[in-house]
Amino acid sequence: MHVTMALQILVAVALLLTKPAMDYYAVLFIASGIVAGRDLTSRGCIVCLTVFCVATTVALWEAFGSRAPNYFAVYIARDPS
Repeated sequence: MHVTMALQILVAVALLLTKPAMDYYAVLFIASGIVAGRDLTSRGCIVCLTVFCVATTVALWEAFGSRAPNYFAVYIARDPS
């Protein structure tokens, strides 16, 4: 399962870094987060979600530069429950 998660992260980051830059590839991290929550232990899920958030932030920053913070709130949000 961890290999599958790593591959999903790599694919999403690679797509985010293609030209022209398109922010909607970051949505792929949402699907990966759902899979992590369903199939991993709670500790594994927290680790994967942390990696997803960091990877999304770094990839968006690399793709959009100074405009990247405009996208952070859209893709990295915390559920208040």
